[in-house]
Amino acid sequence: MTTHRILAQPIALRPARVLTNAAAIDGVRFDAAHFPDGYTTALAVPVAEAEVAWVLCQPGPVLPIGSQSSLTGGATPRGETVLALRELRGIEQAAPDRWRVGAGVTLAELQSSLATRAAFFPPVPAYAGAQIGGAASTNAAGPSTFKYGAMRQWIEGLRVVLADGTVLDIERGQCRAHPDGYFELNRPGGSRRIPVPGYHLPHVAKISAGYFAAPEMDLIDLFIGAEGTLGVITQVTVRVITPAPQTSLIFIPCPTETAALALTAALRNEAQQTWRGAGIGLDISAIEFLDEDSLALMRADGVDAATGIHLGPPTRAALIVQREHGTAAREAEAVLRLQRLLVEAGAETDLLVAGPGDVLQARRIVDLRTSVALGVNARIGLAQQQADPRISKVAADMIVPFEHVTEMLRLFREEFGRLGLMHAIWGHISDGNLHPNALPRNAAEAQAGQAAILRLGRLVTAMGGSPLAEHGVGRNPTKQALLRQLYGDAGIEQMRSVKAALDPAGKLAPGVIFPASADLS
Repeated sequence: MTTHRILAQPIALRPARVLTNAAAIDGVRFDAAHFPDGYTTALAVPVAEAEVAWVLCQPGPVLPIGSQSSLTGGATPRGETVLALRELRGIEQAAPDRWRVGAGVTLAELQSSLATRAAFFPPVPAYAGAQIGGAASTNAAGPSTFKYGAMRQWIEGLRVVLADGTVLDIERGQCRAHPDGYFELNRPGGSRRIPVPGYHLPHVAKISAGYFAAPEMDLIDLFIGAEGTLGVITQVTVRVITPAPQTSLIFIPCPTETAALALTAALRNEAQQTWRGAGIGLDISAIEFLDEDSLALMRADGVDAATGIHLGPPTRAALIVQREHGTAAREAEAVLRLQRLLVEAGAETDLLVAGPGDVLQARRIVDLRTSVALGVNARIGLAQQQADPRISKVAADMIVPFEHVTEMLRLFREEFGRLGLMHAIWGHISDGNLHPNALPRNAAEAQAGQAAILRLGRLVTAMGGSPLAEHGVGRNPTKQALLRQLYGDAGIEQMRSVKAALDPAGKLAPGVIFPASADLS
């Protein structure tokens, strides 16, 4: 029976291993955002839920971390005890299409284990080294969101240790908010109401922008995407599909950006018809986009030559398409239809294709896209060393309904161009999710670029989009400002009220999502 009430259970505590040596501490001082000045004096490495609870019952703030693949600084410590969840292991089948997974299991490990049963977990982000607890905590999304959605749609259960060391065991559909907008949390020492925020989330394919909110929402969704600020996820129950689809990756050079956008729209339409049973079987699960400036970075770094693909001057944009293979009877028709669409769009025929099982070629194609982000990061690092240490990365993670993608691209270029900022734009175009990245040459350009990101956030929001799509908010000041723009001051205060109900002392991940308060109660 569904109810708005849930009971948090006490658990017998067991001391966890706590490391204080310099080597262990140095290994967790930074996440993938490379925020400066990360510091901590203690690293707790629990091997069981009882040890997680013990850590939370010790004095002082705690920062839960997974693989620290965060691009927002959300897993960079600021003096908290770091709670590493990597030793929370275990993968077990709970039902034909349900698996219980320890928070420390990486997505690559999960997929490998599922493959032995011909099963597949669809919403895996681009970085398969992420741990599933962290992926759930950020509502992570990836290339295949176009077909499968983000993590939220595939999570059926969570075990969560609250800030007081009690444990919630949540199943989807078990606990929904009261029509008046609250949950009731019962635990030793009394009960407390957890309010549901009143703001409305943009209607887009993916969003990682603070706490989820909806009328009569499921309690499980409050913890998905909360970035470890409301509780520590120790186990995730996921839904999987069987059999795993057979897929191909195709790198498609395009003569113009207009051609790339037209081809994307055509492929999206074909896929959606196929899913409805009305198409000819051309099933596209993901489309990635690289603009001309992204390709220029690849050429400059010699990545095109290393992968053996021609990216000469006629190529002004490129797509990476993930296609799922259908039955043998429909495969030939699907391939012919894809070829016709390529011809109609004027795309080049010098394709790089990785068929099912061609792991090496697929890795080459994935590396093409990854090389652009690596190239940007390398140039930022070099500029910091040679020009000005105050230079910072200027990047965004924005999403709009697909019909507004062309307009969003135009706005990105206008804004960066007006400031004279070198830039590159890439991302999951089938979702309407793009990552504009500027390459500032000095601190003044970096500051101007961050201001431009805030202006672009307002414009994207006005188009029905979100300035925070898949990376979360973390401790990034610009992303926290974008969150405030999206929901207003009232929305941030509503989030603080949720935090105060579950973590009144502000113990968990202080300063993540919104600035910390000394005492939220």
